[in-house]
Amino acid sequence: RSRQEKLKGEVEGLRDRLQRSRQQIGITAPQFRQTLSMSLRLAGAPAIEPEVVANGAREDAPDMFEFPATSDALTRDVGWIAALDTLRERRNRGESLSEWRRRAKIRPLIFEEFGNAGQGAVHMHLEHRVAQRLLGRFTSQGLIHHDLSKACLTSSPESVPRVILLGRLSVYGPGAARLHEEIVPITARWLEPSRRNGPLTPYSETTEQITLSSFQDALNNAGQFTVPEQVRARISASAQDDIADLRPHLETRCKTLLEEAERLLSERANEESMSMVQLLTSQRERIEGEFNTDGRQLTLGFTQEELRQNEADRRAWSRRLDEIEIELETEPLRIADSYRVHAHRIDPLGVVYLWPRTG
Repeated sequence: RSRQEKLKGEVEGLRDRLQRSRQQIGITAPQFRQTLSMSLRLAGAPAIEPEVVANGAREDAPDMFEFPATSDALTRDVGWIAALDTLRERRNRGESLSEWRRRAKIRPLIFEEFGNAGQGAVHMHLEHRVAQRLLGRFTSQGLIHHDLSKACLTSSPESVPRVILLGRLSVYGPGAARLHEEIVPITARWLEPSRRNGPLTPYSETTEQITLSSFQDALNNAGQFTVPEQVRARISASAQDDIADLRPHLETRCKTLLEEAERLLSERANEESMSMVQLLTSQRERIEGEFNTDGRQLTLGFTQEELRQNEADRRAWSRRLDEIEIELETEPLRIADSYRVHAHRIDPLGVVYLWPRTG
């Protein structure tokens, strides 16, 4: 009963951590799939598409998707061979690599695991090798320029034109290690320059969320609606002024987010320091329990070789106890220093215009 209660507590703790991670990352399964598809397009490969099931899918089965593993853009790249192997069925014992690759087909993908997919599909998550490879390429391609050279104009279901300035806040620690990074949006209603009485004014938090929802809707329906060429010309002519109006607000918000990031990093450092102290203390107690045992009882009937090994173990325990005393002092300081912010950077990444579909 005690073990079962402990297990239930661990499961609940893991559920809480999963929920916090979902809230912190803020990405849904469709958005994740869309990002991977965009990265595939950047590599010259087709997007991830829903799997076509001949006899229909089971009611309790999750949605499955086909990965374009046979695309020439991927098969010509030697670096993709090992990554694609992670999408195959398990390799049999004694089966050669070439035989396995001929036999084992690429399995479909699922983006939400319900516990019943089994070997028939691959759960694609953020830490999967294929996802890491695609996300790395997407990040390097999306942030490759140091200046603001990316602009987007698309349609939205809203009735007023809107503009979104996207910036990036990067926080660095010792050795230029990246401790935190996030994309920061500044949204505002777009007005013709001739109708403005002053610079563009950012939306409130509520209206900003509506604008970002419209932005996501525009991404989901990309290519279905067009924007007139005369609108493109008007928007292009005012882009630099719009950026100049919104950039001070971007820097102000990033400074606020920087303070929050420093607070969260400090909390994480404290948590890891406490965990390390608990781990070292527990290890010290176990060693002391073994070390203080009467050695004569442990060596009854031992051979000379076993006696020498026993003495070597006790010398090692003694050295480890001395090391633990030092680590109890140094490790919390080392962990705190690894999370200390040494520098930060604020970069504008791009500007997005949402034009009403009604004109």
